[in-house]
Amino acid sequence: IIAQYQPSIGHYAGNPFIEALPPILETSEIIKVLRGKVNFNIADQSLPASQRIHLIPQLLTHYFHPIERHIELWTKFSILLREGYIGRNISNGDLNKHIQNGYARTMTGEITAYKYQPARSTAQSMSVIGCSGIGKTTTINNILSVYPQVIYHEKYNFTQIVYLKIDCPHDGSLKSLCLHFFRAVDIALDTNYEAKYALKRHGIETLLNLMRQIANFHAIGLLIIDEIQHLNVKNSGGADKMLNFFVTLVNVISLPVIMVGTPKARPIFESDLRAGRRSAGFGSVLWEPIKNERNFTSSERVFKSEWNAFTDALWRYQWLKKADLVLTDEIRDCLYNLSQGILDITVKLFVLAQINAITSGLERITIKLLQKTYDEELKPIHPMVDALRSKDPQKIIQF
Repeated sequence: IIAQYQPSIGHYAGNPFIEALPPILETSEIIKVLRGKVNFNIADQSLPASQRIHLIPQLLTHYFHPIERHIELWTKFSILLREGYIGRNISNGDLNKHIQNGYARTMTGEITAYKYQPARSTAQSMSVIGCSGIGKTTTINNILSVYPQVIYHEKYNFTQIVYLKIDCPHDGSLKSLCLHFFRAVDIALDTNYEAKYALKRHGIETLLNLMRQIANFHAIGLLIIDEIQHLNVKNSGGADKMLNFFVTLVNVISLPVIMVGTPKARPIFESDLRAGRRSAGFGSVLWEPIKNERNFTSSERVFKSEWNAFTDALWRYQWLKKADLVLTDEIRDCLYNLSQGILDITVKLFVLAQINAITSGLERITIKLLQKTYDEELKPIHPMVDALRSKDPQKIIQF
């Protein structure tokens, strides 16, 4: 998009990169933006069975009910993005200093080289760790959908990349990670960095320096590395080299980094104090499965637990002729027992149970139907759910 500037607050003021971003939202606005858009009409419950079955699966891709952890991640994302731009202001020459220093590093091959006295990095990093299916990637994708990825600043003839999201390569090497980075930039800008740099016989150090320089040259606001558990210490040239790479992105380039992965990624950061401190620079978020807690009352006000709020919202989307309006605690507990608070499993089970309710002629969801659906159609996840249900760390760690 073409940059349109809105006055900002405090130390954000006067920075075109920040003032071209969407406005900072209140909590109620964040919830509204994050909430999934499900096409549901109560009258559709009277449609023929063959048609209703086609309406139910939209929940798998469109249902998203924001809870506290999602709002917290939105807020931290917003802060990380803006704070990282404070030291890279294009209007006062700070960004040019970063680019010149990056050029010096590229020419000399020394990460400590600089032409101008380097400014103190204002960037932070954060890690988001949680088991598969808990909603990490979906939440981040929903947040990113609100921000334009590329902004063109006519006044400065400059193209800004607001964010870049890459998946960690399956072979776990830093070189492959660099290739994914160049490819993502090419997709965003229609450039040819991958062909120009990545496919040549450059060493890993040269690729890392080029990656850092491109991050400067396009003022990338935030780098999200998903599936970080795939990073292989051995393939990356050793733990120190791999961890130093992430640290220099934040400290030297002033590029905020969010690392997203499963609990298998924790040893990568916890093996070294400096890396652990850097991965938790703005909080190391550990997303565990939602707990099955009841609502509670405080000062005569009823607060819904996260599990109750999530399942109550999901229960509304039924295309069954005999749908129960109220979700009972018995069915809610059954849903939890079969999913162990993994949101993705909960939604899949709810969708499959509805389809089975229609095809069997039952036309309502019961505990017996949920159990039968789980037993017959979700067999591949039984070992994982059983491990979570056991609360045994040795069983859980296998997955």
